[in-house]
Amino acid sequence: MASVVQPMGLVALIFLFLNLLLTGCGAKAAPTAEPHAHGTFLQQLRQTDQPVPHPGVESVLAKRDGVAVPVEGFPAHPPFQTIARSNSMETYPCSQCHDKPLAGMLALRRKDQPNSHWQVKLQHAPDNIMSCQTCHGEGDMNQLVTLTGKQVSMDAPYQVCAQCHASQVNDWAGGAHGKRLGGWAPPRVVQTCTGCHNPHAPAFESRWPAVLGKGDANYPGR
Repeated sequence: MASVVQPMGLVALIFLFLNLLLTGCGAKAAPTAEPHAHGTFLQQLRQTDQPVPHPGVESVLAKRDGVAVPVEGFPAHPPFQTIARSNSMETYPCSQCHDKPLAGMLALRRKDQPNSHWQVKLQHAPDNIMSCQTCHGEGDMNQLVTLTGKQVSMDAPYQVCAQCHASQVNDWAGGAHGKRLGGWAPPRVVQTCTGCHNPHAPAFESRWPAVLGKGDANYPGR
């Protein structure tokens, strides 16, 4: 009987020793590398319900001297932002010159006086459908205006565009149209309609694709 117990005890001791050895090795933590900036950002997202500015968005706003403002009027979509336009417009606020209603300013204008906005050519819709006052109104020129006379901030031109371009604006709100800034991580910041389209001539000009010629440095076979 003793000859049977001793080998079994020896096996048990060997098993216990191996178990302790493997457990001890597993307990040693591998050296951790410094957390990556993007990993740290994702950890912040998991730890808070508040939107955390994405590093890419911050750099884009800094380069453009831009300010992100909330987009309003799309309750069916998750909240998102667009870049304010008013602080990047050279002649804003318009009240610097438009210090009285448009009709009063036109009454004082000389017949030989050149147009103030001579560089603006409205190529948006036929003249019998659209004029400058369709979007700018005749009152407060610091604001845009809808077809019903509601004043709209210069930072929310999408509300004016949506009146005629509903499908495009719905695609824009859903993310299928327009340009997203700073990557795909939240918060979502996108260009507004007039950030890509000239509001007075919104159609993009036709362009031919770039073709390499034999004189180009990157021409195949050179």
